[in-house]
Amino acid sequence: MSRNKITWEKKAKKELNNATLTLCMIVKNEEEHIAHCLQSVKDAVDDIVIVDTGSTDRTVEICKSFGAKVYHHPWQDSFSKARNQALKYVKTEWALQLDADEELEPADIPLLRQALYEKQFNSICVTIFNDLPEGIVSKFYYRRLYRTKMAHYEGRVHNQIVVPGAVGMRDIRIYHHGYNLPPEKMAAKYERTEKLLLGQIEEEPANVFYRFNLVRVYRNKQEYDRAISQGLAALQMPNVRSRIGYYLMIVNDVCHSMLLAQRAHKVFPLCSEALKVDPLNMDLLFAMAGAYVSTDAYKNAIIYYQKWLKAKQKTDGKPIDLVMSVDTYSLDAVVLENIGKCYKYMGQYDFAVKNLEKAIVAGPDRLSSYKALALCYIEQNDLAKATQVLERSVSENSADGFVFYKLGLLLQQQGDFSQAQKYLQQSLQLDENSPDVWNANGQLLLLRGETAEALLNFNRCLQINPNHLGARLNRLHVLLLFKNGKEVKKELVSMLASEPEDYDIFSETGELCCAHHLYESAISFYEKYLYRKPQDIKALHNLASCYAQTGNFDSARIGYNAVLNINPSYQPTIQSLEYLQKISA
Repeated sequence: MSRNKITWEKKAKKELNNATLTLCMIVKNEEEHIAHCLQSVKDAVDDIVIVDTGSTDRTVEICKSFGAKVYHHPWQDSFSKARNQALKYVKTEWALQLDADEELEPADIPLLRQALYEKQFNSICVTIFNDLPEGIVSKFYYRRLYRTKMAHYEGRVHNQIVVPGAVGMRDIRIYHHGYNLPPEKMAAKYERTEKLLLGQIEEEPANVFYRFNLVRVYRNKQEYDRAISQGLAALQMPNVRSRIGYYLMIVNDVCHSMLLAQRAHKVFPLCSEALKVDPLNMDLLFAMAGAYVSTDAYKNAIIYYQKWLKAKQKTDGKPIDLVMSVDTYSLDAVVLENIGKCYKYMGQYDFAVKNLEKAIVAGPDRLSSYKALALCYIEQNDLAKATQVLERSVSENSADGFVFYKLGLLLQQQGDFSQAQKYLQQSLQLDENSPDVWNANGQLLLLRGETAEALLNFNRCLQINPNHLGARLNRLHVLLLFKNGKEVKKELVSMLASEPEDYDIFSETGELCCAHHLYESAISFYEKYLYRKPQDIKALHNLASCYAQTGNFDSARIGYNAVLNINPSYQPTIQSLEYLQKISA
């Protein structure tokens, strides 16, 4: 080793040992999060400076337990004022900004310390991962490491650090938990942010940054009409295209809101134009795919989902502009599942199965992928494979009440009544107020001959949902078996007077009445059914047969001829008409 190299290494080591960095924070009532934050960063910094803006809990006590220097300043309705106050107390060359609900990745501490000697940069962007509801993680880059003497903050809310000179980028990971709070806390957070943003926009109406953040607040509050109107207005501002990152994120928020507001057709022109600026923008590719799904254009949706996968592989989510976030960064499993579902809708089951299996591997907790995969096999009438898929879900502790319910139905169809009942009972343990499960359990008991117990299950189902047509039909069947004429008559009158969305219940009730030789009642139900579906030849044939059973041969003959006018080769009717002619002769 040369003497020059030894000298350089000693100098570098000395510089690293002399590196000084302060964690600079503002806090208020953060006792729930602050200890996790300080624990993650205590070995990375030389000093901790905190400005408290009025905590009434144990926040200050916890901060001091980590050796922090805590200063007190009243809240003045501006994040920048508070942060600039904190900066005045920092004595080191560099400062690191964290919020109380954030944590530094401990494995990245060496990378953080090395970044302090990037002489060509005055500030450095780090990688921030936002925890969002439903397990979603977004990713963006933001300046959190900066030379203290050159920096100051601007903006009341969503304050921005201003540091002259070049900006570096390092994959130093920070995890932010502030967007995955209980609903009441998130609502309060959005209300506060909206108020501050509106005040800021009144002072600076041409500021694209504030406009973008207001659109995002409305999107997050699920006020989609306001998000769309504010976003479209922002996109008309003459300076919006000069801030590429904010322009693209506004388009993303508007398109997301349009999809959820059932305006998918308006997404295409907005997204297409923005994708010319950033063809690898994962959020916009995801939005385009979603718009095609909403308009049943599944082939095009697959194309854009596949573009999303390629974009993530090429860019790893790194945007073309440092202010940009990637909201869909963690949605690999969702994209693969959506591709699988698109192929299923198109009837291409082999491709559907292949992508759904990939989705399960990409996200082991993707319960919906298991359900979609099972449905693929059910639609192909492969009940055994559908059962295997759902049992895999159970074995991986990824099952819910619906999975157990569906397993019960599948095993019932395959004749395994004992195991079917076990799964149905597990489903009821998870949701004892599911009318469908009570009805299914009743059907299973009925098949096993436990008629009285079955009736109790159907009654329980109807207590929860009095209009559950399947349970009403099953209960009627039990009453007929019990030969409870009074209750049967009452139920038939009630069912006939109803106006359900699914008129098939009248055809099914007619069949049940026929099975118990209640032909007059069957006639009433078939006639009501055929009023809506006059071309159903099976129902027409059954109605004609009921007329024949009651001795009304002329009406029977008219009914049979109506069937043959629709389908002259319908064998059951041909045979019945020949028999009718013989007995009437």
